[in-house]
Amino acid sequence: MEVLQPLQEETDAEPIILYPGDTWTPHEAHDPAKALALYARDYEKMVSSPTLLPSVKIEWDKRHFAFP
Repeated sequence: MEVLQPLQEETDAEPIILYPGDTWTPHEAHDPAKALALYARDYEKMVSSPTLLPSVKIEWDKRHFAFP
């Protein structure tokens, strides 16, 4: 999830990280700390959720589908 540091260290890019509902005006300073904290909170809630179900592999059997 940590993308800011490599972008800052390895490129000349100025990353803009926004959380849903955030706004940013081009060429104005932007502090991504709040958005990153909210994403970290969301990630922790997701991985610790008791309702999170593991994915199940679905086998593809083309005999069950008709193609023109």
